[in-house]
Amino acid sequence: MRSSPAVHNHVLALDIDGVIAFLERCLDRGVLLTPGSASGEAYANWVRVCFTSVPPDVLSLALDRLAPLFR
Repeated sequence: MRSSPAVHNHVLALDIDGVIAFLERCLDRGVLLTPGSASGEAYANWVRVCFTSVPPDVLSLALDRLAPLFR
């Protein structure tokens, strides 16, 4: 059983193992996010949502799929 990460003002507090687990859970829902470490070591505990190249309806669907992960 996975433990739920802490949520503070819509920001998840994750260590690097938590980031990897979160990315895997997103992928299980059909949504691919980028690990923050791709933007530098200072962002290793973050994930990135790249949404500028998808139509609004596709973005909406992806966000709907991710929403349960924050509850």
